[in-house]
Amino acid sequence: MERNDDTITEEEARRLENAFGDNEFCKLMAEYATELSDPKYKEEQENYLAQLKTRNELPFGKALVWPSR
Repeated sequence: MERNDDTITEEEARRLENAFGDNEFCKLMAEYATELSDPKYKEEQENYLAQLKTRNELPFGKALVWPSR
């Protein structure tokens, strides 16, 4: 089911709650957050995503959402 809003379903909320109860998931999420806060990594990822968009290589039905700065 495709939605065009940024709310989550009860099922998604339940799955997130369960995931954050898992220590391994929390560890991986912390590592991911650390990577995202690294300006060099962030720039590399943004360049990669922009390249996908420019080459029209995004998965069908998917769109990039850029955070406001």
